[in-house]
Amino acid sequence: MRVAASDDPYAALGVERGASTAEIRRAFRRLALRLHPDRAGEASTEAFQRVARAYALLANPTARAAHDAA
Repeated sequence: MRVAASDDPYAALGVERGASTAEIRRAFRRLALRLHPDRAGEASTEAFQRVARAYALLANPTARAAHDAA
C-alpha cells in the first residue's frame, strides 16, 4: 500500500527519504516558523499540524524505521 503524497511525511517537510536527523530538524524549524498560526494566522493551522505530525514521526528513529518499512 502506497502512502498518498499529502500523507507522506517526507513530502510534508520537503526532505528526501535519506535525509539526516539534522536535515529533518532544520526543515521542520523553517516550516514551523513560517506556518505557525500565531505568525501566519488561523488559516495555516492545518498545514502546521501536518508538518508537526510529520516531524513527530520522522524525529523518532523507531517510528521512522517502521514507516519506511511499510
